Amino acid sequence: MTNKNRVISIIVICYTLIFVNYVFVFKGEYNSEIIFKIVFLVCAASITIPSIYLLFFKKEVDNTPKPSIEKDDPIKVLEKATNVFTTVKSNKSAAKATARPFKQTYKSRIEQRNKRQEAARILKEEKELDRLIALEEKQKKTAKESKNTRVVKGVKISKTKEASTKSTTKTARVKAKKTTVPKKTETPKNNPIAASIKKRVNFSTYNVITSITQYPIIRKPIQNSIIRSFRLERNNRKGFKEEEFYDAIKRRFSKNFEIIDNAMLAIGTGTNPYEPDIVMVSKGEKNIYIDIEIDEPYAGVTRKLTHCYPEDVNRDNYFVDRGWFVIRFSEYQIHHQIKECLFQIAKVVSAIDANYNVGRLSAYKSLIKEPNWDTSKARFWESINYRESYLNHVFKPYKEPKNIIDTALTREEKSEERLVKPQAYIPIVKKTKPKASIEKKIEVKPIRRPVVAPVKKVLDSNNSSVAKLIEMAVNKNYAIEMTYTNWGEETSTRKISQLKYTKEFMNKGYAYKDHFAGFCHNRLEERSFKVSRIEYMKILN
Repeated sequence: MTNKNRVISIIVICYTLIFVNYVFVFKGEYNSEIIFKIVFLVCAASITIPSIYLLFFKKEVDNTPKPSIEKDDPIKVLEKATNVFTTVKSNKSAAKATARPFKQTYKSRIEQRNKRQEAARILKEEKELDRLIALEEKQKKTAKESKNTRVVKGVKISKTKEASTKSTTKTARVKAKKTTVPKKTETPKNNPIAASIKKRVNFSTYNVITSITQYPIIRKPIQNSIIRSFRLERNNRKGFKEEEFYDAIKRRFSKNFEIIDNAMLAIGTGTNPYEPDIVMVSKGEKNIYIDIEIDEPYAGVTRKLTHCYPEDVNRDNYFVDRGWFVIRFSEYQIHHQIKECLFQIAKVVSAIDANYNVGRLSAYKSLIKEPNWDTSKARFWESINYRESYLNHVFKPYKEPKNIIDTALTREEKSEERLVKPQAYIPIVKKTKPKASIEKKIEVKPIRRPVVAPVKKVLDSNNSSVAKLIEMAVNKNYAIEMTYTNWGEETSTRKISQLKYTKEFMNKGYAYKDHFAGFCHNRLEERSFKVSRIEYMKILN
């Protein structure tokens, strides 16, 4: 029985029920024989009519699967397979096309959410910054008002009112002077910006062994000295090995220390700030501040001599007086013994804190010490490309970005500087001999002529010919500095080492000694030069 026949039978039954209700309920006519006849006829009709239709009029549908393609016809089989493949492929492409907009909307929702979170964070930071600026301006106003007022008998009187009262009577002025209370200095409690607790060296540094004349250089502060705070800004470019050593320190010491590579200590307006290479700040109760430096004998690009002893002594004194440890390694030590350098830092920390565990670093040997270099040794290393040889690296020119940094001391930094007591070096006073008594005879000694040191002769083109100087540099392996004009008429000062004559231009009619080759420190490569284009030269060694 189909759905249509069911609906028809239900409708007929409903109509009969309505008729029965209308006739026998509302009008009160009740005849049992009529009711039974009607109900019987309706039920019989609703059953017999669909059954007659199903038996005689509806066609039978054969639902058994019939092969639509004959097996003997391969062309039809191939066509059927291609049709099935195209339908499946179209269905897949349609599914992908419907899924693509859902993916795009999901990504767009994530991006919008991230943008909203970033905007809320920036707004929160701006509000906090505005609050701090307003608080500082309010403090400046209160400071100015405190300067322009004084307390008389517990009442604040401004200086303008006081001037008017002074002109009235002299007696009132004398009484006011007697009753005035001296102006009190502003305490950190009234100054919330400078109210941060000043940190001090709250441990003994007796067990730390220092070293000054050889690497690693170790300097230590004195107990109870003030610790100067730092800022998170930096202007100088990082050294060649600095990033590698920073990563190694962070992997080993990040559990107990905060590792920072962009710190600086301002020392006042008009002066460059001190920028440590790497800073280690302890996370525990002990206030351990360590400045780690990596020293190179000269700059890779500018060839400027650096860290020549005693160039960094005053800088180290500045940090030590302000509660910092200073540990200096040479670049050669970092390159060849980086694990031993980490072990040296761990030894310093364990000497400060007995509970600190050195761990696996104790398996490494102690670091091979290296003596400090002076300017003459650094100049020699620069002439033979000492750094390039052990680093196996050629330094290329670069444009260093210059950031404008405010180096003026803040109020908190000034308050810390007032508590600094220089103790890095105690001056040694030489004992002077007592003066001879008046009764002792004065011995007259003959005056000796001052010994004049011989003047060293400068080997340059003003005293000798360029050809002779070049021949001397080639034979004795001297480095030279010359003012040279190239074929494009560009004049520049160049530094050349490893000179030798070249036969490159002899086939063009030039003599053997008209050209020479050498390593140019400006271009960082070997180049050829013409002798007649040299305007001025001198021998450096």
